[in-house]
Amino acid sequence: MTWRPCPDRAALLVHDMQNYFVAAYQPDTAPMRDLVRNIAKLTATARELGMPVIYSAQPGGQSDEQRGLLRDF
Repeated sequence: MTWRPCPDRAALLVHDMQNYFVAAYQPDTAPMRDLVRNIAKLTATARELGMPVIYSAQPGGQSDEQRGLLRDF
């Protein structure tokens, strides 16, 4: 790429990497092995650049009302 992320205006979001979503995959095989390795590389690079790294997760045990639109998926 010909541009560089601006740490003052960017953040890396690691979204929904929790057991509920990834349990369908074996941890030591593709695609999980590659996914985790790539997330680690992205996270390390973001930190080197001074970018915030943000992790998101769904709380467990939500009611249908709390899940809202997510239950449609």
